[in-house]
Amino acid sequence: MMKKSSNTSSTTSNSKMDEQINIKVVRLHSGEDVIADVITDEEFTILNNPMVVVLRRSPTGSVMMMSPWLPVELISDNIATIKNTEILTLVEPKDSLVEYYLTRVGQTIIEVENSDEMLKKYNDSLSDGGDYLDTFLDSNDNYEETYEDEETTMEELMNSLQKPTDKSQLH
Repeated sequence: MMKKSSNTSSTTSNSKMDEQINIKVVRLHSGEDVIADVITDEEFTILNNPMVVVLRRSPTGSVMMMSPWLPVELISDNIATIKNTEILTLVEPKDSLVEYYLTRVGQTIIEVENSDEMLKKYNDSLSDGGDYLDTFLDSNDNYEETYEDEETTMEELMNSLQKPTDKSQLH
């Protein structure tokens, strides 16, 4: 039976979550850093709402990005089970990282709901005998104005690009 890790478990209050959570940064042998609500036992670890963390350092500072680790638009539950042998280490994140993670999880849930709604509309239009693309174009006049009148081939597009005459402008 899986249980929350015996490592320190934190309680975080959030408008969407008011339950015991165990947020950890998981460094995998692959080099990936994943932040998730972790449940572990002797052999396996479950990652609830895993997000990959990418940190880029430069002389001017660091930039951090976070995105879903799994293809959340395609799966029913945002949960992964991995073997403990794939884990290099589990570490406690800073409180500010936990807050950012919880915000991103909430945003991801909203994005998935919107994606699900689009798929439902598409499937409904097919069952009604309609064409989803026509429905999309009808509801997006700006798209029609931008692309409908232009029958440009890739070759015409490439030829239309300005080529620099001053070779010092080339990179």
